[in-house]
Amino acid sequence: SNPRLKESSCVPVVFTTRVSPPAVVCPVPSTDDMTSPPATPRAGSAGSPAAPPPASPSAAAPAPVAPGAWGTGQSRSVVIAGGVALWFVPFLVSCFLILPTGEMVVSEAIFKSIMHVVAGGVASVLFVRVKMTTARAGAIVGGIWAGINVLLDLLVLVPLMATKGGAALTMDGYLAQLPSYFLGVALNYAVGPLTGWLSGASYERGVASCAKKTK
Repeated sequence: SNPRLKESSCVPVVFTTRVSPPAVVCPVPSTDDMTSPPATPRAGSAGSPAAPPPASPSAAAPAPVAPGAWGTGQSRSVVIAGGVALWFVPFLVSCFLILPTGEMVVSEAIFKSIMHVVAGGVASVLFVRVKMTTARAGAIVGGIWAGINVLLDLLVLVPLMATKGGAALTMDGYLAQLPSYFLGVALNYAVGPLTGWLSGASYERGVASCAKKTK
């Protein structure tokens, strides 16, 4: 007869071929009964904590400007082209205010005011587009632009002044116009390096202010 087993949750197995105590096989718990650690909820699913909001663009540090020519954000050719544009646009406007005979359509005071406004507007746009990253870079570019304007004036404007009234262009007539040109026109270009320095200094101060806010 089978040996008597105590009441248990185990199932008795009797071997009749050998005389030995019955082996007891315990039921193996199924994998469904096993406890597993709770799954971590994915971000955005129900019951999961909300993801942190993205950083505000205003709080981010300003993107650095790629280094260009003379410490600006543009190439050397763009900087030089800006100096040429600074001379050409006011010169083009003046062609509509001066007759071929040399007489002005408006008074000399109004003519000078118009030229100052046009040149100042073009310079303001160029200083923003070229991006003077430092005060030193602004002063250098302003000086380069002033030099380009003086050079083009010596090649174009001074000969026109020397031939005013239909006179022939001579070396004596050209040299005679130089004092009035440098005192009346070229001296105004001295504001170029100063304006460039102020533009670069303003950019530096703005970057430093944004860097302090992001800390």
